[in-house]
Amino acid sequence: MLAQCQGCQKKFTLDSSPKVPGSKRFDINVRAVWGSMVAGNGPSHLNEFLATLNSPGLSQPLFTAIETEIGQWWHSVLKKDMLSAGQEERLLAIDRNDYHEEVPAITVITDGGWSKRTHKHSYNAAGCVAIIIGKETKKLLHIGVRNKYCYICSTNNTKEHICFINWDKDSQSMDSDVILQGFLEAERKHGVRYMRIVGDDDSSVFAKIREEFVNPVKPKTQKGKRKQSSTLANKQTRKRKSRKFSSSDSDIIDSQPQGSSQISQRQTRQRQIKILGRSIRHEWKIDETSQQKVWYKGTVVSMLSGTDGRLNAIYEVLYEGKDEPFEIDHLIQDYQSGSVRFIDFVNQVKPKTQKGKRKQSSTSANEQTRKRKSRKSSSSDSDIIDNQPQGSSQISQRFKYFRQTRQRQIKILGLSIRHEWIIDETSQQKEWYKGTVVSMLSGTDGRLNAIYEVLYEGKDEPFEIDHLIQDYQSGSVRFIDV
Repeated sequence: MLAQCQGCQKKFTLDSSPKVPGSKRFDINVRAVWGSMVAGNGPSHLNEFLATLNSPGLSQPLFTAIETEIGQWWHSVLKKDMLSAGQEERLLAIDRNDYHEEVPAITVITDGGWSKRTHKHSYNAAGCVAIIIGKETKKLLHIGVRNKYCYICSTNNTKEHICFINWDKDSQSMDSDVILQGFLEAERKHGVRYMRIVGDDDSSVFAKIREEFVNPVKPKTQKGKRKQSSTLANKQTRKRKSRKFSSSDSDIIDSQPQGSSQISQRQTRQRQIKILGRSIRHEWKIDETSQQKVWYKGTVVSMLSGTDGRLNAIYEVLYEGKDEPFEIDHLIQDYQSGSVRFIDFVNQVKPKTQKGKRKQSSTSANEQTRKRKSRKSSSSDSDIIDNQPQGSSQISQRFKYFRQTRQRQIKILGLSIRHEWIIDETSQQKEWYKGTVVSMLSGTDGRLNAIYEVLYEGKDEPFEIDHLIQDYQSGSVRFIDV
């Protein structure tokens, strides 16, 4: 405010609010912006509220400038708090004599969250935040954000701005990258090692950590070298003996609690996915200087050594346009990093149906029915049998015979299907998607407890489906092959 003396006409400037110490901002303005930030509002909401109070508002540039300063204050305080929490965890580990290679070892809790829900169908969130918390102190040790979107960049605006894009890979690996960064920085930042981890089953965090610390297998320098002569290949195979784990490796393995439900089962199974015989797209780095990459199509024709789906597996891949296969010893690592994508399933399992067989005579059919009655159905068989209507006149004799003999043992693995999805819960709008059942994560093929991975057309990665048999019984799954 400005005041003027009526006697000497001298002007005085009066502040309606004190300034924040160490800043040129008025305290009332900082408090208004701070309240808007914690409430999830912006300058428009704030000005609407102030207008209702008959109070002047803040301009967009002023609001943004104060918001940036508050963000810097928060970041500074958060950093100090995390360092303090790390020291508390370190002292507690020293008190209980918990060390790994003379470095204090602690247990941490990890979790991540995305900017949108996936509903097991689309994994394309634009942002993710992940954290690491000390188990003993319950205090934050590490936090990180991965962001794929910037509004100013999306509008093709060339003006200078602070861009928050720091991720250009798939959304599923955002949280694992943040937590892996926290593990790598633990000893330097807090003077401890994260030797035990507690987490849920919605990401590939555990697999990423094991890949980095337990199995740090690096790809060959001569990537994609063609198959050598048999004598030379045998010499190289003898040199390629399995790596012996050090004590530090075994500590990370043993420190994981046995049978813990907090470990992602899908992460463990993903490292054991079967690759032999499948058609793939493989990303190659063709120029180390410019980091130029090209995708090649090929087929995994054979396995030279190791176990299919394990990190020690060595495959032969025949790429399109090449006369000889290439020896690849880092295919699993490339799959985990997103450099290998599946096109289809080559060695498909054909269903054991009665398709193409002639109809049995009534006498022989009755004999087979009598023989079938003597068999005692297991609990898993009865699950599927009881769901079918008994003696329905609407079912043809041929399908009835097929249902009684084969349906409870139908094999879905490897089949091409059409799957009906509800894409709008409100309007119950449904849509059919084509895909291939590429692998089975757990259970028995054809039983209600089976969990499959289905690769839908137009998608780069398979989806985990635990209700495929139920959808088949309700008519929401149809076979294309049959």
